[in-house]
Amino acid sequence: MSSLTELAEKVGVSPATVSIVLNNRPLAKRVSAKTREKILVLAQEMNYRPNHMALAMQRQTTQTIAFICGRLNSPFYAELADDLAIAAEKHGYRLMVQMTCWDTGKELEALEMIASRIVDGIVLFSGAFPEQADKIRGLYSSKWPLVVLEQRDEQDISSVNFDIESGMRDLFGYLLSRGFKSVAMADDRRFLPKQNAYRKACEKWSITPEFFDFQYWNSESIEQCARQIALERPEALVIASDYAAAHIISVLGKCGVRIPHDISIASIDGTRWSELYNPPLSAVCQNTQKMAEAAIDEIIRRKANPETLPRNIVIPTELRILNSIASKQNNIQ
Repeated sequence: MSSLTELAEKVGVSPATVSIVLNNRPLAKRVSAKTREKILVLAQEMNYRPNHMALAMQRQTTQTIAFICGRLNSPFYAELADDLAIAAEKHGYRLMVQMTCWDTGKELEALEMIASRIVDGIVLFSGAFPEQADKIRGLYSSKWPLVVLEQRDEQDISSVNFDIESGMRDLFGYLLSRGFKSVAMADDRRFLPKQNAYRKACEKWSITPEFFDFQYWNSESIEQCARQIALERPEALVIASDYAAAHIISVLGKCGVRIPHDISIASIDGTRWSELYNPPLSAVCQNTQKMAEAAIDEIIRRKANPETLPRNIVIPTELRILNSIASKQNNIQ
């Protein structure tokens, strides 16, 4: 691989002229057509590759947006990363993904490492809030706009959140209209937003909350939770994610529990994959495409004018009813 200087020496011009031509700058029109052609042909023959880091330092941009997230091994986060990449590309940016396995220390390390380089913005899906919020603010710089996802209490940094409460109310309204008298929930107790929405819906309809606990990314914990659900058999069950729902439904099937005949189930995610579950999954849908577009648009807005105040953007959820919910009076006992 050749350097810019070597290429310039071969052509017999300055490195600046080569750079102007290869980057198609306006001044390239002042370079003769013969010289431009010679530069382009030799660049290909010599397998010249530009020094992107040097260009980034010069331009103060890499046209790159970073996405820091725990893992991508669940449908929701995989679809979100895909939608972020598509949304970034529409604005001429690339997406760089850094996974942290939901380790708070690794999240801060990733944020500091990425912030020390030239990126045009960072989208952060983190478990570090609220305990490490001050450290994150300390790393924050107006040079690289930061957008955090699903952090409802954060006012000093741009955020994009889903309106879980309205979706949960719609789900409860639908279930009660179908004859259900109780609705249970399965979730990881460490994460509160979905549980809070569930408890508020229970309060609104005077339903006693019934909670089944598990730990995300712990298969044994999810299996134990599913077996407890199989024993108690609630009328209807809200599961906090499509990822957990797939695991729980699988274990319930092994226990002889039929969905929706024995238990009606809805999840909170509504990814495209969950429409292919057996049965297709009813859900309070969190539209990852809308979240991704809102996050990228906020980065572009803050990049264009760093003095603008951060926004807290709320994305509506939508109720999707598929085959995993039946009329209670039609359930086979």
